[in-house]
Amino acid sequence: MTEYICLINNFNYSQYLPACLDSALSQSTPFNKIIVVDDGSSDNSRELIESYQNKHPKIVSIFQENQGQMSTFNAA
Repeated sequence: MTEYICLINNFNYSQYLPACLDSALSQSTPFNKIIVVDDGSSDNSRELIESYQNKHPKIVSIFQENQGQMSTFNAA
């Protein structure tokens, strides 16, 4: 069985997160897991990610101090 995983990296993109997560959740071929790595955002990204995670168990979140975009993919 094929496992489909979506990786999303984020840094202060709270204004785009709802559309991004809604899109990932509504794909015609659903993801088994959606991993969202927040790279130390100072906006309300963390709260948005946590609210989606509470509603959708396939969302996994990782929160780290700001280390740059590549580090988010390594963390995922």
